[in-house]
Amino acid sequence: MLRRYRYYVVVTGQLTRENPFAVVRQWESGGQSHEEFFTHRLRWEPNNLLSRIAGGQAPGRAEPITGREAKQYVKMYTERFKNAPAVAEPPPGYRYYVIVSDTEPRDDPFALVRAWGRHNEEFFSPRLVWERNDILERISRGSMNRDEEPITEQEVEHYEELLTRRFSQRQEG
Repeated sequence: MLRRYRYYVVVTGQLTRENPFAVVRQWESGGQSHEEFFTHRLRWEPNNLLSRIAGGQAPGRAEPITGREAKQYVKMYTERFKNAPAVAEPPPGYRYYVIVSDTEPRDDPFALVRAWGRHNEEFFSPRLVWERNDILERISRGSMNRDEEPITEQEVEHYEELLTRRFSQRQEG
């Protein structure tokens, strides 16, 4: 079945239609509305930014665009992201966060994230290793309804152990 996408740019303050905050596509399937935005990974990824804007939970305004315009924005972002400098090795001095929500408090967080530089982050995964992700970016864009709480480097081991127990229990159950 061919999806019929509706495309939007999200503008906020200084981020205008010429250089938008995000490019989003939306479609209906099975009576449900679905949303994706074009990411630094050069692909469309699920989010709920349009719904959050409509509900007043995220700043900005969604402006409809054509499919042709969406392709132009994707091309623009692809060039921008492709030409961004890559980080070979993370420098010392990670920043650490637990990802929390009303139902996932600090003592039982959604995730443990470490970040370095401007846009580099990893999470402690169910494979018990640090893997690349974009949780902090999604939170800052409003596409993930959670908060990041800074923690110290000394607290990291505690959260790794906590999450290791949780992941092990899920595998057993």
